[in-house]
Amino acid sequence: MNPFSQLLRDLNLKVYTRTHPLEIMRPHLDALGFVKASDLEGIPHGTEVLVAGLVVLVHNPPIRSGKRVMFVTLEDETGLIDLVIPPKSLGECAKEVVFHSIAFLSGKVEKIMEAVRVNVTSKAPCRLSLRVDPREVQYEYELCKSLFDNGHRDRH
Repeated sequence: MNPFSQLLRDLNLKVYTRTHPLEIMRPHLDALGFVKASDLEGIPHGTEVLVAGLVVLVHNPPIRSGKRVMFVTLEDETGLIDLVIPPKSLGECAKEVVFHSIAFLSGKVEKIMEAVRVNVTSKAPCRLSLRVDPREVQYEYELCKSLFDNGHRDRH
């Protein structure tokens, strides 16, 4: 079974038998400027980053003000990424983490004491597309041209 067929099977079963799904995608993610969980500690506070990972936890607690904030944990092949999706980004980003196994998000690194998290500002301007073809699984990324036009890739 080729790596992409394996990835599709693993994502459908939600069991990863050989390798972490992000490991298969990492060369493409690196080329697009996505950072790994293990690299977040070395990135300065306030830096805009692109992150991707398996959605492992979504928490949307009630808050006294009545506004909604979503706390999300993603997992890539190097560790966990803690995210906060504030009310202003919730509409656009909630679907990304609730309805997809893998989320692609953009935000700013926040360092408070020794904790590192990403304050999400938007969906990353790309998406993973896995399509089943009778002969093989095709694996591709679609990238909005604005990602490179805005220089986002060089910000980290």
